[in-house]
Amino acid sequence: MPLSWFTRLFRAKRRPARSPLRRGPRLEIEALERRELLTTTPLTVQSLPLPTLVQGVETANLSLATFHASTTTSGEPVALLASIAWGDGTTSTGTVSPTQGGGLILGSHRYDATGAFAVDVTVALGQTEASTTDDALVIAAPLSITGTTTPLTLIQGVATSGLLLGTFSAADPNASAADFSASIT
Repeated sequence: MPLSWFTRLFRAKRRPARSPLRRGPRLEIEALERRELLTTTPLTVQSLPLPTLVQGVETANLSLATFHASTTTSGEPVALLASIAWGDGTTSTGTVSPTQGGGLILGSHRYDATGAFAVDVTVALGQTEASTTDDALVIAAPLSITGTTTPLTLIQGVATSGLLLGTFSAADPNASAADFSASIT
């Protein structure tokens, strides 16, 4: 009788027991190179907590989600893909970092506006897809403000102009001077 693919894949071979506690058949697994993974249980994707992000700053290799799937092999090349909809109208391909029975989805993105954005991560394994959504909070880039250390002599009732009272810098590399205002009280 011909052996089924499962029987050929997992062949039980009897070997001498190494200790009294290790008796019985021992399973040996053949090489599973270049075989497609098919889910035998539902593919699940779970969001990871997102840190607060800063407007205009690129986030590189941000951990977005984990996925899990029990699998068997069919002999075809594996097709595992992740896509990310960032909630601001842009999408990108996620980086898949596989682990035993699942993996981690990473992504890189830069938000040009502040606010809350729904980040949707979708994982496709063969014909099966699963997704998860979490909110990313994007805040304005912080300012660094430095006051002048030069003593100023001012006379009440006399107008002054052109005095340097301080400087600031923004973490947003795309910011221009027109994006800011200042007041002295």
